Formats: sequence, structure tokens, C-alpha cells
Amino acid sequence: MLLCEGRSVAHIEARSVPEPNSGCWLWLLALDRRGYGKLSRNGLRGNAHRAAHFIATGELPPLVRHRCDNRACVNPDHLVGGTQFDNMADALRRGRRVGRKPARDLTAEELAEARALFRKGCPKFGGRALARRYGVPASVMHRWLTKPERPAPAM
Repeated sequence: MLLCEGRSVAHIEARSVPEPNSGCWLWLLALDRRGYGKLSRNGLRGNAHRAAHFIATGELPPLVRHRCDNRACVNPDHLVGGTQFDNMADALRRGRRVGRKPARDLTAEELAEARALFRKGCPKFGGRALARRYGVPASVMHRWLTKPERPAPAM
């Protein structure tokens, strides 16, 4: 990571302030609109927490997660590498993201009726209008309408 070349954890510490209650090191320089620390060097820009993780471990995983749930934190002890799946699992476990409600299936009668009413591009009987009518996401309605060989859902 070019942003971190020749840098040490002391470099990150000098640009942050310790928060005594949580142990977080709060980034003092620029924050983005979502609260993550930002840094730049020689025209390159990056996330401060990713740089802190790289400097401390030498690893650059696809995603760097905060164990402390504090986006401004750059304490390497609070950062862990992972994937987007890990990040979403953390969010669900910590109550920051409510699980999505699964789309309901249409009954065989509703599906037959929707297919009979469907008129591509029509504002009144297009896929989105029918999705609203039957209370399902437009993507689900589109899938049911464009794949007529798909059997009706079992009830």
C-alpha cells in the first residue's frame, strides 16, 4: 500500500487521540461523510483504518472491520480483516442492520392473474405496478413474469 510506505504505528498514533473509555484511537484529520478517517499522500487517498491495519499487520484484506463499531477508530487492536459477508454478519449480530424480510410467494391464482394482466412497459400493468399491487419487490415480480416455464409456487 503506497500510502503507508515507510510509516509506522507511531505515525498513526500521532494523528489520533486515545479515547480512555473504549481504547479507541480517534482519527484527528479528515473524516468522510460516513465518519471514516481519510488520509492522502502524494495525490493518493485512502481510508485511515485500512492504512492502520496494513501498517500494523502487513496484510491488506478485502475489507477491514472495526471490532469497536467506531468508524473513526484507527487502533490496530480494534481492527480485523475480513470480507463483506463477515461485515454484514457483524452488523446483524450487533443490531445495526435488521435482516431483510423475505419476499412472499405469489399464490398460483395470483401468478396466473399477474401474467394475464402484464403488459411490458405499461404504467398500469407493467412489472413494477404489478409488484406494488401484489406486495412483492419488482425484481421478484420480474422473475415470475419473464420465466413462464417456472412452476407456480406450491401452497
